[in-house]
Amino acid sequence: MRMKSFAVTFVLCHVISLSWLAFGTSVSTKFLRIKNLELKCAVSPEPLILNSGDFLTCARACKQRSNCTCFVFAPYSSLARSGTCSACLAHSITGVRYSTTKPQAETWISNIGWKADPESGTYIPIPGALSIGRVLVVKGRVPVPAPAHFVLDIYDNNKKDIVIRFTCRFNFRQTVRRLRVSSNENGTWDVDQLNKSIFPFSEGKEFEINFLATQQGFMVYVDASYIHIVDKTIHMANDIGYLKFNDFYLHMIYY
Repeated sequence: MRMKSFAVTFVLCHVISLSWLAFGTSVSTKFLRIKNLELKCAVSPEPLILNSGDFLTCARACKQRSNCTCFVFAPYSSLARSGTCSACLAHSITGVRYSTTKPQAETWISNIGWKADPESGTYIPIPGALSIGRVLVVKGRVPVPAPAHFVLDIYDNNKKDIVIRFTCRFNFRQTVRRLRVSSNENGTWDVDQLNKSIFPFSEGKEFEINFLATQQGFMVYVDASYIHIVDKTIHMANDIGYLKFNDFYLHMIYY
């Protein structure tokens, strides 16, 4: 079944783009403000600037550190443009938590790539998407009627190993409404079938899957709920190269 997705515009979050000269070269990056998301840190976050500043100052300070993939900006008030900022460095990030209320502090994540309305069944390049401390966000929708199953694969740079295979089975090979998170390394499959109570998908419903790369492995979240960890530390050193999907509408990915 070959799916062609719809072009959909999402109001993801506030985006800032920075360009400045550093050591004689032009440096450019983007940061996304992710709503209602906080990063869990194994240690106390480090301050990025000595004095107060705005979020642009904080973003520049984060960008100048190779191990800073995100920062938290805490404005002095809801109307203030200045405040303080701190960062949980990439190797110390252990997970994420989602808040149902809007926190005063803002979480900003470095964004190195995004793609809207990609074509199904093709290898979509996502270089650096799951290096330590980064989050890969997949936004999509289940077709109507729902397929027997849909699959999302994340490959290594050589398209040889499937580092993560996320499978949603509605009614496939005698398996009804179950999720599988698996991997294939050197031709050998490692398959985890999740508890039947974990199934947040339904036909016609939009969804968001987040993959967070930590030193312990790849953590998988669906619609703000943690569901699984894939312990594949062999693929942690910028080894993620491609994404491929089938049988659902993929609206956008960003990382």
